[in-house]
Amino acid sequence: MIKDIWAMCVFTLLIMITTFLQIRVAVKEIKEYINKKLKKVKAK
Repeated sequence: MIKDIWAMCVFTLLIMITTFLQIRVAVKEIKEYINKKLKKVKAK
């Protein structure tokens, strides 16, 4: 029983870490995209 709880904790932790990393990458990409758009607007 304790092993099951431990496995759930580890599994949840892994999901949280991967989700966090994916969000960081997405935010970085969105910022770069916005910067490109702003540069195009400023160029006009």
